[in-house]
Amino acid sequence: MSAAQLVPIERLEELQHLQDDAFSAATLRRRDGRRVVVFNPLHADGRTRSNQAHELAHIVLQHTLRTIENVGSMSFVTCDIDQEEEADWLGGCLLLPRPILLRAAKRGESQQQIAEGYQTSEPMARFRLNASGVLVQVGRAKAARQRQTGRSG
Repeated sequence: MSAAQLVPIERLEELQHLQDDAFSAATLRRRDGRRVVVFNPLHADGRTRSNQAHELAHIVLQHTLRTIENVGSMSFVTCDIDQEEEADWLGGCLLLPRPILLRAAKRGESQQQIAEGYQTSEPMARFRLNASGVLVQVGRAKAARQRQTGRSG
């Protein structure tokens, strides 16, 4: 759900003005035990999908809140840095699995085309292309083909 359903949009704008990336998304537990991912509606759609996947990763990995962060007069409880990195990694894998990236890279798609095609952000596409090793793999295969073509020609 959009955070604008819980707080006035002006509060979100104030927070964004104080610190641009202070709030992207959060997971709340309802009284009935169900979880709700609340996202920042001020972010672009691709970024919002990345934020939601990140929160889903926290749930799947059963992370717990440990750290209190303050931004201006607002306080947030967050996971520790290792858990945040785990959620970044798994969230990216959920959005852009390696086999999808490999096929896209073999077709010569740019990170912009991948981001648009899979409705995520360009930074996420770049992160996954680099972190997955797909660009290195495709680059080596292309270089090997060029060497073979050069030898047989």
